Amino acid sequence: MSKNKSLLILGFIIFLAVGLRLFPVKDLTRGSIGKVDAFILNDSAKPLSVLAGSLPINQGPIKYYLMHFLLYLGRDEFIILALPFIFGIASIPLLYYLGILFFDKKTALLACFFLSVSCWHINHSMMVRNYTLYSFLVLSQVIFFWRIIRYNRVRDCCFFVLACYLAFHSFYTTIFIVIAEILWVIFYSPKKIGFSNFKKIIFSLFLFFVLISSSMSKLINIYIYQTSPTHVMEGQQAITKVFRTINSFGGIKNFLPLGILIFLFSLFLLLYKKKKSKETAFIFIIFFIPIVIYGSCLIFFKMKLLERYFLFLYPFFLLISAAGIMYFRKNSIKIILSFVFVLPLILLLLSAGSFKTGNYIPHDYKKRYKDYISIASMIEEKSNDVDYVFVAPWTTIY
Repeated sequence: MSKNKSLLILGFIIFLAVGLRLFPVKDLTRGSIGKVDAFILNDSAKPLSVLAGSLPINQGPIKYYLMHFLLYLGRDEFIILALPFIFGIASIPLLYYLGILFFDKKTALLACFFLSVSCWHINHSMMVRNYTLYSFLVLSQVIFFWRIIRYNRVRDCCFFVLACYLAFHSFYTTIFIVIAEILWVIFYSPKKIGFSNFKKIIFSLFLFFVLISSSMSKLINIYIYQTSPTHVMEGQQAITKVFRTINSFGGIKNFLPLGILIFLFSLFLLLYKKKKSKETAFIFIIFFIPIVIYGSCLIFFKMKLLERYFLFLYPFFLLISAAGIMYFRKNSIKIILSFVFVLPLILLLLSAGSFKTGNYIPHDYKKRYKDYISIASMIEEKSNDVDYVFVAPWTTIY
């Protein structure tokens, strides 16, 4: 496929993604601002001198700083949702580049298409909490890590450290990606990587840990915060949480998680046929290690885990699935398997059109409609920084 043709298709995919995220669908892109989101806005509006010290102990400050400056432009719904929307769209070309770096243009385009029509990603691209920022930064981090291995350039080391630092201070547990990268370096062996590349990786990782050393205590605070009595999950509740998370990746609940089956089959196929096995193994470790760590926290520390905590791993899941689908020669098989990743969006749109299909959509794909007046009233009652509240539904928050 020529470069111009692939870029033209990528442009169409981005155009599709923008349309789906701006299209007003209740429970998907509308009614997206809840009580927690209102607290985020309220904290972001505080002076910079007190902002960092007023944040919850488990919250990275980056998204609050970004929102703080954005609020100078206004406080209507479009503006406060601009950041997650921008980072959600920007993740698509990043995934495209990652796909080319690891596989080929067709695989990259298919993975981008899956991300553009993903209800899960559409949902969080229109959510104040800005989980798409974490996904964007993790994709950047992994790209620069692989560029160090492939091109051995100092500038890639600098961008890698910067991406790791920003990702960590956006969502502290993205450090699990760094742990996965360290394990991959050990697993793959320095000899195969090259001694010069290995030195650059080690130095970059050392510099990153030096930069975040003063913030490492916050990771411990997260465990304390997340294991408070109100957050403890036991027995059946923990098992239910695991299955709900699997449903989020699989795309359809009350059925077999078809997306999960395609992912596992793709992983087995790529490793067994030794087609891009090094790249596949790396992506699998990046995807698998954080899940193992999260699962251990769930079992041993009884931490509170939500499906959306795993959103930053979702592009890697889609990339391996796309690579496995593209391995087949018959276009009919590719279309059938690809349809599985479009089906959740079709079911949700049918549900919005009064068809009873919403029961088959994972819980984390849909937002719960919130009353703007009650949210605005809550802000006014709990904050001394707001003198009055003005509410115009769908446009003005406070």
